[in-house]
Amino acid sequence: MNQPDKLIDLIVGRTKTTVDKDKLSAEIAVVKAAIFKKPEVLESVLRHDLRAWVADVVREGLSATKNPDKWLDDIVRALENHHIIELTVAFEPTEVIIEHFAGWIDRELKDKFLLEVKTDRRLIAGTTISYQGKYHDYSLRKIFQKFQPSLQPMILKIVSQAISTNPAPPSTPASLP
Repeated sequence: MNQPDKLIDLIVGRTKTTVDKDKLSAEIAVVKAAIFKKPEVLESVLRHDLRAWVADVVREGLSATKNPDKWLDDIVRALENHHIIELTVAFEPTEVIIEHFAGWIDRELKDKFLLEVKTDRRLIAGTTISYQGKYHDYSLRKIFQKFQPSLQPMILKIVSQAISTNPAPPSTPASLP
């Protein structure tokens, strides 16, 4: 594998989500608009309009290829060949958590994919995964829904007891310290 192709693999390998893909595609479009202008224009784009790691890889790739326009198109094409896996979680995931999910899916799937990460607090905890028409629910919502009819009377009793033993504090301004 030649150096420009290795750099494509590097840049695509760091792209884990559909948001990352969109951001990278926009960065590539900015570079494409600047590659045939004066060198200082391209350098300004690389310094100011791209994430540092993307600029470093693009700078190296542009110097290693004879056809920079095609090389940039190859990056975008490589991203288009990924499957989309919808991952819904109950909270806004950090980059570390996204990396964890991506690593787990990569070990299980062994195919090129991008995560489309969504947040749904109704899941309570856990995740749902949709891929190629298949849906898997690994959330607590599923468990709560299963036991909801039997839990509802108990929950109402607990709430009633809490209200009766802890009456609401007065809401008048005079009661405030």
